[in-house]
This record gives sequence, structure tokens and C-alpha cells, in this order.
Amino acid sequence: MEKLTVEKILERKKVIKPLEMVYHSDFLNGDIEIKKINPDKIAVLLSEAQELGQIKSYQKLIYESCPLFQKKELHQELKPTEPYDIVDLVFESNLKEILELGNKILMIYGFIERVDFNTLKK
Repeated sequence: MEKLTVEKILERKKVIKPLEMVYHSDFLNGDIEIKKINPDKIAVLLSEAQELGQIKSYQKLIYESCPLFQKKELHQELKPTEPYDIVDLVFESNLKEILELGNKILMIYGFIERVDFNTLKK
């Protein structure tokens, strides 16, 4: 086993391209900004997944990670029951979009392997 050095870590950081903090929604025909949130909050959201189910937990994850879904004007217009229900309302229950955006967010935190969505679509 090779001993890690500062140089090797810095070299690796140059090789690993950081994930773009934007998700392109085909459904909405635009880009959605993703902001990093406290990893503890991500862990809590993931621990709730068993109780809530994958879709609801992804809605909460997206709501917390994407400032667009927190906009007061959007909530006033669409009137979600729970704040995170705004995700379902905006995507009109398009599960493909919700799952892809949720997966992109989880990739940022290393919870799932990085995937090139452009390659998958071909």
C-alpha cells in the first residue's frame, strides 16, 4: 500500500474535475442551480428516506439544495402543502427529472458514483 503525501492529494485534486453545480432540466428547458448545504443535513435527509420513501426524500433534498425551489413567489403561486412539495408541483410529478436531479446532488457529496448523464442519454 502506498503512503499518501500532500503532493499526491493535490495531484489527485487536479485530476478529479469538480462536478458542475448546475442541473439541466429537459422538462423545464433550463438550468437549476445547486448549492452545497451542510453534509449533516444531507445525512439526516438520507436517514429519513426509509420512512418517507425515495421520492419524498429526494423532494426534500432538492428543496434544501436548490435555491429556486425556496423562492417565496413560487410558493405563493403554486401553494404547496409542505414546502418541499414545491418540487413535485414544479416538475408536475415527472419522476425522471426528480430522480436525476436528486442523484446529481448525491453525486456532489459522494453518496453515489458519478455518472455522465449526457452519455446515458445516447
